[in-house]
Amino acid sequence: QYGVKVVMFNWDSSAFLFDRDKPLKHIPAAATSFKKVLAQISSYMKSGQDKKITLLSHSMGSIVVQKYIQTYGWEYQDRIFSNILFTSPDADNKNHAEWLDQVARVEKVYVTINKDDDILEKSTDAREKGVLALGLNPVKPFSTLVTYLDLTRMGASEGSKTGVHEV
Repeated sequence: QYGVKVVMFNWDSSAFLFDRDKPLKHIPAAATSFKKVLAQISSYMKSGQDKKITLLSHSMGSIVVQKYIQTYGWEYQDRIFSNILFTSPDADNKNHAEWLDQVARVEKVYVTINKDDDILEKSTDAREKGVLALGLNPVKPFSTLVTYLDLTRMGASEGSKTGVHEV
């Protein structure tokens, strides 16, 4: 309908209900696989392609990107994406600017926030005390290079709670 093609990067994130332990254990391997995907995308873009590619990282996918950046750094000096969008990011809100700034120095980065997100509200295990999901409540220091999009209270009627985990 919109003339776009989608390529998915999949990793072993399956879990039972709200158990984050299994997916979190697989994040280092997912970050290594993601590194290979980025290298292919970079090579493709350097070959003179005029395609626009957007990276959409949803929920726990943001933790994969975070782990990639914290392990390898953002290895690209030239933009390979037209946009990078983190929707309902489940990465920790604490010190998020440190890793996001690495990618945002090169890429155009957006982070959605929804303080009404019912799933992120329950995403509390395997976190330090007082740390929440980035998409639920980003905390200072904020990135000056990232655009934060607050979708809180953008439900079906004006000012109503969304309660959803999707954008």
